[in-house]
Amino acid sequence: MKVLVIGSGGREHAIAYKLNQSSKVDKIYAIPGNPGIAKIGECIDGKVEDNEMIVNFAKEFELDLIVVGSNGKGLLDRMLVGSTTTYVVNHAPCNVMVVK
Repeated sequence: MKVLVIGSGGREHAIAYKLNQSSKVDKIYAIPGNPGIAKIGECIDGKVEDNEMIVNFAKEFELDLIVVGSNGKGLLDRMLVGSTTTYVVNHAPCNVMVVK
């Protein structure tokens, strides 16, 4: 499973750390991530506010799970509305989880 964690804080690091312990997870990406996440996954240069870039990344890398951290405001709306609706949400195998 390919997972994207959106955010750069300690909460996102803890999520990535636990995901990394799963035998089901093959690759972890983070936008933008942090040094702790970089030790277990790949940090992608970008901003959590750049919804279009994140949605395009999700499409290009055919992600299985996207974890939206607390600072990913507006991203879920972007995924639920517009041309990406069928890809990001309600399209197997990608799921979206919002962490508050």
